[in-house]
Amino acid sequence: MRSVQSPITGIEVKCGDYSSCTLATRVEFTLSKKPSNKKRKTSPATKRKQGQKVTPAGPKKPTGGHSKIIIGGVVVAFLAGGAWWQMSTSRFGASAAFSAVVPADLAEIEPQVRAYLEPFIRKVEATPRDAEAHSVLGQVYEANSFWPEAAECYSRALQLDPASYLARYHRAIPLRKMDEHEQAATELRDVTLAHPEFAPALHRLGDYLLDVGELDEAVSLFQRASNLKPQSSVALTGLGDALFRQGKVSLALPHLEKAVQLDGRNKKGHYLLGMVYRSLGRQELAQRELSLGLNAGKQYMPDPWTGQVESHGRRMDEAMIHAQALLAAGRAGEAIQLLEGILAWQSDHVYLLNNLASMYMETKQFAKANALLNKALALDDGQFSTFINLANCALRAGQPGTALGYANRAVELAPNIAQTYLARYHIQAALKRSGDALADLRRAFDIDPGNADVTVELAYRLLLSGDAKQAQTYYSEAIRRNPWRVGSYIGLFEASLQAGDFEQARSSIEKVRAMAPGDPNVAKMTERYNRMVPSP
Repeated sequence: MRSVQSPITGIEVKCGDYSSCTLATRVEFTLSKKPSNKKRKTSPATKRKQGQKVTPAGPKKPTGGHSKIIIGGVVVAFLAGGAWWQMSTSRFGASAAFSAVVPADLAEIEPQVRAYLEPFIRKVEATPRDAEAHSVLGQVYEANSFWPEAAECYSRALQLDPASYLARYHRAIPLRKMDEHEQAATELRDVTLAHPEFAPALHRLGDYLLDVGELDEAVSLFQRASNLKPQSSVALTGLGDALFRQGKVSLALPHLEKAVQLDGRNKKGHYLLGMVYRSLGRQELAQRELSLGLNAGKQYMPDPWTGQVESHGRRMDEAMIHAQALLAAGRAGEAIQLLEGILAWQSDHVYLLNNLASMYMETKQFAKANALLNKALALDDGQFSTFINLANCALRAGQPGTALGYANRAVELAPNIAQTYLARYHIQAALKRSGDALADLRRAFDIDPGNADVTVELAYRLLLSGDAKQAQTYYSEAIRRNPWRVGSYIGLFEASLQAGDFEQARSSIEKVRAMAPGDPNVAKMTERYNRMVPSP
């Protein structure tokens, strides 16, 4: 057995049971802040954005023209005849050597992603026969939407450890993203046969079968997943979906009702429940559920690697989504830490500066938020969103006068965007400028009449101004758009009472009692009604 040494890491690689030796070599690539005007072929990075397939490749030649950065850990194989060997001898099949998978467009991806990838690549380089190292690198690629690279990493992990059902399961995810649907289904079937108790594979295979119209088998798989995980809102949603597509509406109903009961944030569950209610002729309930299910997307059951994969997201879009999820889960510190890590590499990214500033505001770090927003303003003073955030920051810091100046500028920059008027409305209200506040709300409503939040706020302001009849109209409109918002009925009660519409007031009490029987407002509303309404 002979060995060679990496010129970058100094790591010795043994060559005995491989058909070739692996050598680590340096790759120089160019960074440029401005895109070149020179015509060239579509880059792998552009292909990724357009959803095209990108195959992992070996090292690239430097393009030159700017400062060069040297990245270690790009592994290639040198054959006996002196030719460079491709990183994989087949699409996702057996490899002659377990080298680290490296993106063909490494030089073109976001700098914070490159920096995050490098140690994982080096880990594989140091321990090429470590199945876990390949799997973790695959998780990093999966988290950042590098689908071919993720699939190849999981393939190599499976070659080293064929019993790793999680690697096999996760290999199906990038395969399907790459439209290799049949291969993905084969992987999932293998997992369900070897591990029939693994509910996530049953669910994901059921989802594939739904898409291809194999409804009977999909129902069976979702039922098995639900039996294994009876408290899984996602499994119940899949089962309800499959039954509904079979035309078994009454059978789908209890599964979907339980799904949204278990998880009120399950948008797909709400949407499907709305469709079921509509089929059953229950239009009011249908409207509510469909509104709660707007923009619903696919969802899958979590597995032991789900949290790890999500934590590896470093591309801007993936990181923003993960940070928002952390914030919603009450983990603001982790969300801030994630975005601060990206800011170290993308310090001039206005969108990132604004999002991180918003999170600082959520944790009352107004000085930090203000500093980032002023930096965003210096980079681009034409973004109305920066001025809205500056206005909110100043208002929350107790500086409504300063906030108003920022809000005025936001309105100037985007006079046809409802959010600018809504931001200024809150400042006008804080300054007790009722007339101006109401005018801004009316303008926001005119621009976005479908916004239930604006409608409720407008109704409230009209009620405060003494226009109970108009307030009653807007509360009724808000209820029409979202019939399950308890606060709208409470507002409608007050508006109706002041307008002398006692029948509507009584009806509002009954609605709140039915929707939220434990709400203390029910007793207060009843007492107020009895005090104001003359006895018959």
